[in-house]
Amino acid sequence: MQFFSTVVAVICFTFSATTMAAPQGFISQEKCTNIGSYGCGGSNNIVVCNTSGKWVTAAYCGSNQHCAIVGGQPHCV
Repeated sequence: MQFFSTVVAVICFTFSATTMAAPQGFISQEKCTNIGSYGCGGSNNIVVCNTSGKWVTAAYCGSNQHCAIVGGQPHCV
C-alpha cells in the first residue's frame, strides 16, 4: 500500500511542473479545458484531463484513503 501511494505521489509531482493548477473539489462528467490538469474525481480517485477534454481516472485511493487537494494537487490521504 505504501508503494502505491509513493508511486501516485511521484506521478503527481512529475506532472505538476508542466501542468496548470489542478481544479478544486469534486470533478464530474463535465468537459475539462486544462489538458494535463489533475483533480479529485470523487472521494476515492484521482482524475486527469485527457487530450479529448474528458476527465479520466489516473489512480484509485486505497480502502482507508480518500482524495484530497494538498498544495494545489490531488493526493490520496
